[in-house]
Amino acid sequence: MTDFKNAIFGVDTPSDVISDDVGETENESHNILIIDCNPIFREGLKACLSAGDENWSIFVSGDIDSGILEVDENNIGIVLLSTNQENLDIVEVVKNIGVSHGFLKIIITFHSVDEYARISEYVATGIKGAIEPNAAIETYSEAINSVSVGVNFNIDEILEEVSKDDEEKNIKNIDYSLTKREKEVLGLISSGLSNKEIAHYYTLSVRTVETHRQNIRYKTESNTLSDLIQVAAGLGIR
Repeated sequence: MTDFKNAIFGVDTPSDVISDDVGETENESHNILIIDCNPIFREGLKACLSAGDENWSIFVSGDIDSGILEVDENNIGIVLLSTNQENLDIVEVVKNIGVSHGFLKIIITFHSVDEYARISEYVATGIKGAIEPNAAIETYSEAINSVSVGVNFNIDEILEEVSKDDEEKNIKNIDYSLTKREKEVLGLISSGLSNKEIAHYYTLSVRTVETHRQNIRYKTESNTLSDLIQVAAGLGIR
């Protein structure tokens, strides 16, 4: 897959990177607005999308206010709204657009995966699609075609990704009240060392290591070596 940056800077020509297989909506006419404060990005994206076979009219704007004027003047139906807007809360922006222009189908274009953290808030505003950073041109075309026929694009996938990330963070935030020594012993257990080897490593008695191991299993509610390894991984212990 060729990403959008490559398309802009000439690694591939627009005709190379726009898919021919875009489904039944390929020849539908849409008035589309790109809002992004980076002129290279918005003009490059316009050029790439305009180079395809789709019957689309592409407009661009560098800010929200002028973008709304474009919507009103050019019968815009789909907006690619970048999170790259200086000093603006994009969630609030989308809410306001929904109040004044509820007919618009808004696709959020993320510029950083860190911005995924607010995906639930975006969904609550009624966005119809979400595009990941550095997405291929085909992704933009697919998103437009999807939302144009009432199908949300990539929202569930990002929600699932964020949910998994949150779950992993929650696991890592649990320290099970392990002492420093218990964490050290747990790290060596997860590395496959025996009680005798751990005792030698720390100059401890085997009985002391066994006691540490029992305490670790009790605190983490781990019954097997596999459980201990998962706990160590969750805590980032190696």
